[in-house]
Amino acid sequence: MSPIPAGSTGPQQGRKVPQRGLLLEGRYRILDPIGEGRSGCVLAARDEQLGRDVAVRFVDSGLFSAEARARFLARARDMVRVEHREVVGVLSVGAHDGAPYLVQEFVPGPDLGTWLAGQGRLSVEEAIEVLTPIARGLGAIHEAGAVHGDLRPEKVRVGPAFRLALADQGLATLLAACDRGDYPLSGWPEFIAPETIVGKDVPAKLAPRADVYALSAVAYLLLCGRPPFAADDARQVLWSHLMTPPPRASELRPDLPAGFDAPLGQALAKDPEDRPASATALLEALRAVPRPGPPAEPRSPRLVVADDDGVCRTLVEAMLRAGFPDASVETHPDGASALRALCERPAHVAITDLHMPGMNGLELVAALRASPQGMATRIIVMSAMGGAAEWRLLSSLGADDFLVKPFADEELVRSTERLLRLPRRATRR
Repeated sequence: MSPIPAGSTGPQQGRKVPQRGLLLEGRYRILDPIGEGRSGCVLAARDEQLGRDVAVRFVDSGLFSAEARARFLARARDMVRVEHREVVGVLSVGAHDGAPYLVQEFVPGPDLGTWLAGQGRLSVEEAIEVLTPIARGLGAIHEAGAVHGDLRPEKVRVGPAFRLALADQGLATLLAACDRGDYPLSGWPEFIAPETIVGKDVPAKLAPRADVYALSAVAYLLLCGRPPFAADDARQVLWSHLMTPPPRASELRPDLPAGFDAPLGQALAKDPEDRPASATALLEALRAVPRPGPPAEPRSPRLVVADDDGVCRTLVEAMLRAGFPDASVETHPDGASALRALCERPAHVAITDLHMPGMNGLELVAALRASPQGMATRIIVMSAMGGAAEWRLLSSLGADDFLVKPFADEELVRSTERLLRLPRRATRR
């Protein structure tokens, strides 16, 4: 979604963006626009009762009749019941000046599509690690009796400590269901199930399998670097979903174990009856594929910290020494000295502050990813002031994770452990 100025009318004719300062429900204070899409806009807001940031998604009032709007709000309240770490929480629903809105948990960070753009080709272990929370989030949505309906990388948030959370669960289905049936056409061409394309009615127990189909398409993207069906013409992509057998994943990526072909292909079956019963079932089948084990965690990893704040630098060093007693922990007061050390001898993981005088964290990430020596180092960026725009840019440059200060010891240790388990980078895609 693209940023838009407060109080302006979006590109869709007649769209009005709620003004900054508006107070919803006596507690949610509207701040700045985050972006907009085909159905409405998203604005940052502050929960003045709990003192936390939230996001408010306004849906264009022109999409609804009064009766349809009431049905939308009634069904949207079901989304509040989904409480899971891997799902962006819906905190409240309501309407303002005839426009329905959803108050959602604010997850700072890029979407998965933006994050992927900054990565080299994912290893099998990395791809499975990304798929795991997505499948768990889908499971939680399905257990609540809902369907996501629009699963694709742009609908997965990558938050601090590499928290992956599904966003806008059920929104596409809710929007269309008001006037066009329970499971109408919604979704993105590369990730849409055949029954959704043709608007086929399916039994309620099979409805979640459209999300299983989309999850398999996302798995193709992660494992093979492209979705199963890709073309410049969206109509050709839709036709392929309907009529063309999916390519074998091992043909798209020759070093991929052929054992992935069967579970991925089954999840892309044209008939939902023939797909795995759940997202978890697909995940378990993928995890069960025999493959070379991940590289062993180094017994003496080298960890490098860059932060101009001496107190923070000392605290981070202490956290790392406590969490990794065998590690070599090296600290630097600025990005330039850290860059020199990392280029002389690559570290397993570098932890850098975002805002530093001289070479800041963003410049350090860019310099490391431009250097053959620095490419191998995994990078965690930490900041008390970074927002979604900074995280999107950092991810596109190749940062692997980020933490929002102040963070708990276990968050830093968990992020570092995760990166130590992954193979070190070699080349950019």
